[in-house]
Formats: sequence, C-alpha cells, structure tokens
Amino acid sequence: MKKVIIILSIMFTSMFFCGCKEKIDLNEYLDIKIEGYDTIGKAYYSIDYEEIYEDYEKVFDKKIGGKWGEDFNSLGIEFLLAEAIGGELSKTEGLSNGETVKFDWKIKAQQIEEAFKVKFVYKSVEEKVKGLEEGTLFNPFDEMKVTFGGTSPNGYIDIQENFSV
Repeated sequence: MKKVIIILSIMFTSMFFCGCKEKIDLNEYLDIKIEGYDTIGKAYYSIDYEEIYEDYEKVFDKKIGGKWGEDFNSLGIEFLLAEAIGGELSKTEGLSNGETVKFDWKIKAQQIEEAFKVKFVYKSVEEKVKGLEEGTLFNPFDEMKVTFGGTSPNGYIDIQENFSV
C-alpha cells in the first residue's frame, strides 16, 4: 500500500511540475462598446493584445525553436495573437435598449499554446444594451417653405428654411 501511495504521489508531482500551463483568461482583455441612439445603436468589440503581451511578457519573451519558431520570433507575439484570437458579435447594428448582444470567441491558437506552454481560457459574453439615447423625430419639411415660380422654360424654386433642430 505504501508503494502505491508513493508511486501516485510521484506521478501527481511530476504532472504538476511538468504539465503546468499558464492560463490566460481572454475575457479580461475583451471590451464591448455599445453606442448611438435607441433602435439604431451600434456595437463594437476590441481585444487588447498589447495588454495580454504585457501581462504575460515573461512567458512570451522566450525564443521559440522548431517548426513554428521562425514565425513567432520574426512576426512578434502581438501580431500572432491578433491573427489567432478573435470573435464575433451576434448583432452589431439596429440595437435597442433592453436587447442582448452575445460575443462568441473564435480561437485558432493551438500553435501558440503549444509553443509557449499556455492555455487560453474563455467563454461567451452577453452584454445587455442600455443607455442608448432616445432620438428626436422631426420632419425637415416642417421647417422650410418651398415656392415655385416663373414661366416655362425659365422656372425657379425658392427655399426658405428655418431649421431649429
């Protein structure tokens, strides 16, 4: 029984020290902005690749050899992160207060994870639309007077506007 416990503890210890990967929570670097007016709001997202690099600089600064090493070392990790990590919003235009916009991650970072021994963790994010201003409806023709005059073919148009909006 002692041998089994010793063997198991050695296995778990070696797995802990050899198989550890730095976990990077991508949701911390996601920013969703919703702006505009109610019923015509727009949603945008951004991922701060520079901050990912800065927060994990020690992990990403090592030189990589092998199959992918030349790409990683020459292009720069921020460029590679931007190429491998992205996503999509469920709706970007015509937003109204009270709606929900969902962001789904699109990740193609297996090579980065293997080369730098990191694991990207993430989950879909839902953002409720709120704070969009109410638009003001107006008829521009209520604010102008159009008069036609003259005789054919020398007609003219006179527009008098008084836009208060």
